[in-house]
Amino acid sequence: QFDVFRRIYHDLSPEFATFFSNSTAHFQHHFWGDAEESVFHGASLSMAEARKSPVFCGFLEMDRLLGAFCKVIEPDTVLIMCTAISQRKVLPGEVGEPDLFRPNDLEEFARFAGITAPFKALPAMGGQFGYEFESEGAAEAALQIFRGMTLAGQSFGGVLREGRKLAYNCALDVMPEKNDLLRSAVGKSVGFSSMFSGQGSVHGVHHPDGMFWVRLPGVQGRMHAEKISLTAIAPTILRLLGRSIPQHMRHAPLDLSVR
Repeated sequence: QFDVFRRIYHDLSPEFATFFSNSTAHFQHHFWGDAEESVFHGASLSMAEARKSPVFCGFLEMDRLLGAFCKVIEPDTVLIMCTAISQRKVLPGEVGEPDLFRPNDLEEFARFAGITAPFKALPAMGGQFGYEFESEGAAEAALQIFRGMTLAGQSFGGVLREGRKLAYNCALDVMPEKNDLLRSAVGKSVGFSSMFSGQGSVHGVHHPDGMFWVRLPGVQGRMHAEKISLTAIAPTILRLLGRSIPQHMRHAPLDLSVR
């Protein structure tokens, strides 16, 4: 991603550019339990030893990415890193560690469910995947078909529609038994383990505290003493860009002047 961004940035020299990265969050979600095995009782030592570094590696990569941006931008460029949410560990006994599953074959799963309309499979991450249909009507019909599926007699997974697309999330709080049957709304049934594969469990959850980091040309870095509101971010960025702040943004921009 960064290589593509760097090439386009050099070719176009834009006044404003954005870059999105979510890799550290994925490391935290899936490996935090192995990174701190003393906190997560019951973790396999062999697995913990083999996988204990990905979270720290993720943080180091974010650090390296910032350094790479500093080398690309001009000296008078403002550089901002912002996270709307952060992560924290899910501690033992807390609710929030679902097991993630995804179909071995997204197209086969849709056909098993009873989908006959043309669609495009949209793989995503973990237990998330989706489908895109030719019309909203076809997507709505598919939504009802997926929602009619059951696993061991209970409603199965979560699926939402946005326009012509369906977003499916297969995160289960209870691990399915080997012989649990997955039943479709059209009367088909199959063993869950023959249709789905596990993607691991979640050891990290979203946290409302995020981070706002700004590099201003010629300004010495400092820490903000108090937490700042998320609603202060957009006005602050607009002021940095020299743009007017809309009336509906009621929070004042942050004071980033030298002190």
